[in-house]
Amino acid sequence: MDARDLARWVENHRVAARREAEELARNPPKVEDAIAAGLALIALYGAMHGWPAPDDPIGAREDQEMWDRFSRLRRHYGYPA
Repeated sequence: MDARDLARWVENHRVAARREAEELARNPPKVEDAIAAGLALIALYGAMHGWPAPDDPIGAREDQEMWDRFSRLRRHYGYPA
């Protein structure tokens, strides 16, 4: 890959991010629209994969690891785990 192509790609993304930020500043999204979009995504996921979403074994493992570390810290500082 040519370095100039990469530099052009990076600059294009910076320009796009700047434009998006300016547009959001001029026309901030409405709370109602954000909630409707979130509910639409949930409905789409449900239609595609079923609801509730299946358990994520990796996420569950990471949650357990975080809880184990948190519990160790609490015990270290004399709090109940």
